[in-house]
Amino acid sequence: MRLGISKVSVIAAIVATILLLGPQSAHARAGPTGLSHFRSLLEGEEPEWGGSFALSGNSHTWHMQQVGCKYADPSMKLIFFKTSDASKQTMQNKKNDATTLMNGNSCTDVEAGGTISSITTAGDCYNLKVGTGSHSKYTIDTTGIDTLVVYAQHVPTEFEDTQHYLTVGTAETDVEPSSTTDAGHHHHAKEACACAADTHGFTIDCGNSAAITAAIDYLNANTGCATAEACPTNSAECKKQYLLLMAHHDYCAHDEIPAAAEKGIHDFESYYAGCSIKRRYNGNLPDCPALAAACSEASDLLSNAITILDTNNCAADCSSSTCKEMYRDILMAHDNCDHDDLPTTLEKTLHDLEEICEANLCNTVSAPFEVVCAATGYNAVATSDTAGLFKAIVAATAIPTAIMLLAA
Repeated sequence: MRLGISKVSVIAAIVATILLLGPQSAHARAGPTGLSHFRSLLEGEEPEWGGSFALSGNSHTWHMQQVGCKYADPSMKLIFFKTSDASKQTMQNKKNDATTLMNGNSCTDVEAGGTISSITTAGDCYNLKVGTGSHSKYTIDTTGIDTLVVYAQHVPTEFEDTQHYLTVGTAETDVEPSSTTDAGHHHHAKEACACAADTHGFTIDCGNSAAITAAIDYLNANTGCATAEACPTNSAECKKQYLLLMAHHDYCAHDEIPAAAEKGIHDFESYYAGCSIKRRYNGNLPDCPALAAACSEASDLLSNAITILDTNNCAADCSSSTCKEMYRDILMAHDNCDHDDLPTTLEKTLHDLEEICEANLCNTVSAPFEVVCAATGYNAVATSDTAGLFKAIVAATAIPTAIMLLAA
């Protein structure tokens, strides 16, 4: 039997992958090796941030603090380069080397209170692991180093509360970067709302306005709910009510959500990680055009759209093609981007326009879907709400089916 070239190529790729991964122990330590390293290479993992610094002094300190009663991540890789100057160009020239080092196997673990003692021109990678306290410090031996380039796995300000991330001397005087560059964009993965519903014991029922109203009322009535969810002042019930509210807000049609809940949820978003769910498909609506910008640029998109909507008096009459296009851009961004990418004021503006622009509503997903937790099989949609899903599926298939029958 002879194999075609394409089959040979596939087999060769599989063999190469197996050789690259090597034998994996059942108790292998998690880290940037084996399968996870192979995936990072495929995904092109890059540092999120880079900075160059002019130094004075033989000892500096890197700081990582809890924000909202928790660390942004349990660890962070830093890549240090001793350089001849602190220019932006020098910093940018080190990005590829930093990416290679970050994805390699040479990052040295440093516990809170530890010391970073070797920084060379070739670059050195350290994996800073936070401690059990709220403030972790790491001493950096900078003897003989006048300028330094640092690339970080995460943005250092994610770990800033009351202390700047880099200081010099025992007085811990702030050291600001000479130049910085963004190198990637990071969001922490959110739990599926279906799984959150399973864990916290609620269902998603767009017709149950009483439960939705009770959720926002609970959040407003309990001051602890307006604190970071990791803080002791917050509670399990606060988190449950927020997740219930968010799941309904993001899944149900806007006219199914009481106005106080629809707008009020945005006052609590900064305190909770939340959950992920798409808007329910409506077979009676057209599909929205693709978003004109990446989610990381959605803020600019919305700012421009709001200006155009205002200029064209869309708040009074949303029937023009310009109003229709701008409103659908905002809707698509709102339903598909992380809420952290969207300014709260603009999200509220969208809700203010929903009544007058209702004729311009469109689907922000391409087809009906089930709201099921993949890990447990839990169907989060209440039985009373499944009729809506059935109607959506029927509406989505009725027209194509009719066309096929007419063409037969």
